[in-house]
Amino acid sequence: MLYKERLRKCVLQRKIRIGISKNALKGKIKNEVKSNALQDCTEGYVMLDILKDRGFFITSIKPLPDPEEPFEVLCYLEWGGFTIIQQREHLSQSTDFNKNWIEYRNGFGTLHGNFWLGLEKMYKILQNNNTNGFNLHIHFFDTVYSQCTWQVDKFNLEGESSNYTAIFKNAYFLYSDWCDGMFTSLTPDSRPFSTFDHISYPDNFNCTGREESGWWFADDVNCSFSNINSKRIDDDIVIETANGTVRARKVIMQVKRA
Repeated sequence: MLYKERLRKCVLQRKIRIGISKNALKGKIKNEVKSNALQDCTEGYVMLDILKDRGFFITSIKPLPDPEEPFEVLCYLEWGGFTIIQQREHLSQSTDFNKNWIEYRNGFGTLHGNFWLGLEKMYKILQNNNTNGFNLHIHFFDTVYSQCTWQVDKFNLEGESSNYTAIFKNAYFLYSDWCDGMFTSLTPDSRPFSTFDHISYPDNFNCTGREESGWWFADDVNCSFSNINSKRIDDDIVIETANGTVRARKVIMQVKRA
């Protein structure tokens, strides 16, 4: 592909610099990539394949044809290269996810801990591969850190004028089944994103208030069977599914080119 050749040239010409940041050394993120060449973390995976390295990296990306300045993302450079768009973990003073519309649009938190990348940045990333689209993976870790993983095929967002409506083909779990029963509130209908100060649908059940977060809510008594931004109870992230309540200690949302 053209982007592979471009990345090889960048590496050979030393236009891409790889170093280790002080902040990265404090946590699980080992390396930090600084580059203006990358469009998303899939390209980062190709570059790191050349350099024979792997792991979590923070890098600047610039999705095309976005004319604005690059922005930083957290990449997981395994299995093709994922751009992490949300990360949330059980911590005694973890980030509050009951934010307003502007904060959910622009993003909040820190890439070295808990964060929401931002709806506008997600939108720009997802428009970068129009031909094949992106797949979304969501990883759940329960109270003993057993993992369960869902895949959402052909995940995309509409722009802010459409309230960042989520669109996807289908959803199914890939690994384990203790988190089965999620996403039925989004299938087959697309859902707009809402926050407590920006209700994008007839909120007859006070979903943003009950779940104390922003999400792609369904207008029914269940609100959502997938809200990983939902409020914490006893420090656990409590997620309602079609098969009951899931209590998670950590959740990660990440996208990769299909």
